Amino acid sequence: MTNRFGVVLHSESVRWAAAEGVSEDVISAVLLLHETSVDEIVPKLTASELEQVIKLVGRSPRLYPPGTLDALEQRYDKGLTNAAAEGAHCQALAQAAGSTETNWHAYLSTTGPGGAAGVNARDRIGKGPWQNAKGVVVAKSVEDQLQHGRLLERLQKAADG
Repeated sequence: MTNRFGVVLHSESVRWAAAEGVSEDVISAVLLLHETSVDEIVPKLTASELEQVIKLVGRSPRLYPPGTLDALEQRYDKGLTNAAAEGAHCQALAQAAGSTETNWHAYLSTTGPGGAAGVNARDRIGKGPWQNAKGVVVAKSVEDQLQHGRLLERLQKAADG
């Protein structure tokens, strides 16, 4: 099976991913660290995927090129993950909850190459209103969602009951 990294995983790697409770993309990233730079891998990961990679590499850091674990942790601390991957993660969560008619985006800002202006979080998610997978309006505008708490928490609460 091919994943976001274009790696074809063997059945042992797929079983490893299942046993660890991580995605095949995470396992692919861990395997690629032996031959690919951290800077090429991290931008393709969500923050949660990077956390999982750090956890797996941290178990046996000597198996990887020197400094790999430190480099991964530095990128995590700086928030250098892929906004598109974060958005895809949000979309997958929404679809798993039953949403099929809406595009979902991560609420985070990005910077462009060399520190140039990127995408503002408010622009990324649109102007609202936002509904959960059941169609319940949880925020009417950015100001509404910021004033009354985090949008994700409100979506979850509305979905749960």
